[in-house]
Amino acid sequence: MLQVPAMIFSGLLLVTGVSKAMRPHDTASAVRQLGLPATSLLIRLLAVGEIGVGVWVVATMSTVSLAAQSLLYGVFAVWTWAAIRSDTPLATCGCLGRPDTPPYGGHLAINVIGVVVSFSAMFTVGDALSDQPLGVVAALVVVSAGVWLAWSIMGDGARVAELTRP
Repeated sequence: MLQVPAMIFSGLLLVTGVSKAMRPHDTASAVRQLGLPATSLLIRLLAVGEIGVGVWVVATMSTVSLAAQSLLYGVFAVWTWAAIRSDTPLATCGCLGRPDTPPYGGHLAINVIGVVVSFSAMFTVGDALSDQPLGVVAALVVVSAGVWLAWSIMGDGARVAELTRP
């Protein structure tokens, strides 16, 4: 059942999209350092797209929404690969919209896995989670745990703990 892992990657899009929408400047700077045009407005539009795709996948778990998610992760994988191979030292991968961690193999792996999981889930959408109310609750718990884990892997575990304190 690849729907739950696909939803984890949707949750990750929501986290990174909100982060970039709130703080687009460092991501725009990282994109410009690699010679691509970027403004804060353009990064905010990208962030809105990330959020939209993340919500779309969670809400519909359709073939088209999963294809859009696969495409986004594919673009992010190419960006990360180019950033790693570049001679330009970057202070951020750009995923969270602030200086956090320079792009490295872990970021690339998460993006490639996002492509594979999202693409593969396109072929399993016949078993919709919406037909199983308890499955939706379980999926939300798993998505939350997966987002927590992915964010921690990307070097921002302290920020997660800070955001979850009462």
